[in-house]
Amino acid sequence: MMALPCLLGAAGCKKKVDGQALEQEIVAKLGPQLHTAIDKVDCPDGVKAEKGKVIACTASTDGLSFVVETTITEMEGSRLQLSIETKDVVIVDKLMVEVTKKLNEMGKHPTFKCWRKLVKLGDTVECGVTAPELEGAKKIVVNTSGTISWKIEELTESEALKMQL
Repeated sequence: MMALPCLLGAAGCKKKVDGQALEQEIVAKLGPQLHTAIDKVDCPDGVKAEKGKVIACTASTDGLSFVVETTITEMEGSRLQLSIETKDVVIVDKLMVEVTKKLNEMGKHPTFKCWRKLVKLGDTVECGVTAPELEGAKKIVVNTSGTISWKIEELTESEALKMQL
């Protein structure tokens, strides 16, 4: 729940969302949900507070900017219950769990070193990968649009250094 300040409007005191308070709430809730710190959030100020209202904010982290939809699900006096969601961001750790399961089914037992925590839906994820079944370290490139697909390639010299091999 988030405190909802009352801001003065033309017709007296109307309940409006404090954009800065909403930004702080998003940083506090979304960082742990996405497994990374949120660098910045921008939300509109003075949006009328009403149940079901969706407020679109912009968040950024690690050079990636994305939309955060915050829905007011309940209102109790001067407090709000919020639902905070991202629709166009893929959490790389969760994606790699799925890739690991599929590779395990194929008899491969990989270890990954991914350089990004989040990517936009539709982007590719590049991670270093090692496995007893592979000859040396490789790079796995995972497509995040629709179904999960990947290809394993040779590492560049700089990628190998990132993996500290």
